[in-house]
Amino acid sequence: QGQVIGYLGSTGSSTGPHLHYEVVVNGRKENSQTLKLPSAAPLEGNNKNFFEIQKRNIDNLILEASKKK
Repeated sequence: QGQVIGYLGSTGSSTGPHLHYEVVVNGRKENSQTLKLPSAAPLEGNNKNFFEIQKRNIDNLILEASKKK
């Protein structure tokens, strides 16, 4: 948490902004599609309720933004 996960920009001969994304573990680049990550404890109680409310709010914002195109 709190680490940079990507940069947005346009460099070299690119025709527009793009995202450069990579995963580095112990100084070595890793394939993010096959990387085994530790699992976390499931959300429960108030934390789960809060998450579900926030998710619903974000889903609604995305839906409204897509209608404005």
